[in-house]
Amino acid sequence: MPAFSIADPLGAVDVRGIAFDGSGDLWAVDAAGKVWEVTSPITSSSVATVVLSGTNAEGIAFGP
Repeated sequence: MPAFSIADPLGAVDVRGIAFDGSGDLWAVDAAGKVWEVTSPITSSSVATVVLSGTNAEGIAFGP
């Protein structure tokens, strides 16, 4: 069972990939090609925001 849930502003989103960056921010890409960010520290009051749209991305990754 998760410690808490993060609110999804659009309802159910079909996530295609997730990654954390070096600052601890969570990034996700959905089926519509939108890139979402949840800034750290991540808590139960965190909100995902769209930072890019129409990317046609299918995944996401951060390097060292």
